[in-house]
Amino acid sequence: MRIIAGYAKGRQIKSIPGLSTRPLLEKVRGAIFNILRNEIMEKEILDLYSGTGSIGLEALSRGAKSIIFIDNNLVCVQTIQENLKNLGFADYATVYKNDIEKALAIIARKEFKFDIIFIDPPYLKNLCEMNLKLVEKINILRNSGIIVIHHHKKEILPEKFKNIYLSDKRKYGDAIISMYSIKSSSP
Repeated sequence: MRIIAGYAKGRQIKSIPGLSTRPLLEKVRGAIFNILRNEIMEKEILDLYSGTGSIGLEALSRGAKSIIFIDNNLVCVQTIQENLKNLGFADYATVYKNDIEKALAIIARKEFKFDIIFIDPPYLKNLCEMNLKLVEKINILRNSGIIVIHHHKKEILPEKFKNIYLSDKRKYGDAIISMYSIKSSSP
C-alpha cells in the first residue's frame, strides 16, 4: 500500500499480514478523496476501526489538521504508530487502543467535534448502523461535517436518521461508500 497524493505521495504504508484487517483498496481510497478533495485541508478527523491507518494517513498527507485513530487491536495500533512516525505525521495524530463504544464515550465527555468521521468496521457484522446511531447520539460531528462509512453491499443502511441523512452513495464492487451529513445542511 502507498499514499496516493499530497505531502507523502508515493510513500509506502506498512500493512498487517493476514486477514485480521481489510485495508481499503487504493482505488476506493482514491475515490473517497476525489469526492472530499475540498473538504480535507485543515480539518479535524476521527478514524474508527483504523486498521493500518491508510485512510487517516491519506488525509494527513492531503493537509488534514489532526486525526484521532481508534482501533481495538494492538497490532493495528502499533502499525499506525509506526506508519505515522515513518511518514512524519506523528505530531498531528493520536492513536488509541480501545473498543469503539468506550472510545466514543470518552470523546463525548471531552466534547471533541470533528469535521470528518471515517467508519470502516468489519464487513457484515451489523456494526455500521449501530455506529452511525452512536455518532449521531453523542453529537461529535460539526454542523458542516461528513461521516464516511465503508460497508459491504449486503449491508443496507437507512437514508435518514434523527439528525443525519445520506448525502452520497457510491458502489465499488462489493464495497459501498455512504456519506452522511447533518440534516440542517440539506437543501
